[in-house]
Amino acid sequence: MTRVGEDVNRMKDYPDRMTPEQARRFGEDVLNIVSQIPRGRVTTYGHIAALAGWPSHSRMVGRTLRYTPGAEHLPCHRVVNKEGRTAPGWSRQRTLLEEEGVCFKANGHVDMVQHLWEPEVNYCCPAEIAETTEMFLNTDWTD
Repeated sequence: MTRVGEDVNRMKDYPDRMTPEQARRFGEDVLNIVSQIPRGRVTTYGHIAALAGWPSHSRMVGRTLRYTPGAEHLPCHRVVNKEGRTAPGWSRQRTLLEEEGVCFKANGHVDMVQHLWEPEVNYCCPAEIAETTEMFLNTDWTD
């Protein structure tokens, strides 16, 4: 059984590589954050990465959710990209979100203005990354 953060080789494309311990902790943080996304709300891969203290690692959030055994029991369907697009090849994601009352725009993207989950700084992350999180949360998501 693969443990969270065990496959460090999947991080080759990151200039600021993590140690195995950092990768393990990042994976745990990602799963913890995803478990807290409320019904009817969504957040982004980048938002989760920032909350976990590694704002440039949004792709690793997706890998964590895809390759961690048991992650399928979390509300992973509530994670979308920064434009509100659902995961390619996962048609059921939209259905699951619509069942929770999430609205989609005409272009097929989640209405991020209405449904973006923005926890308070320090809601699910350590104090030392509060500044990064604050910057990310103050991003204007309107198009």
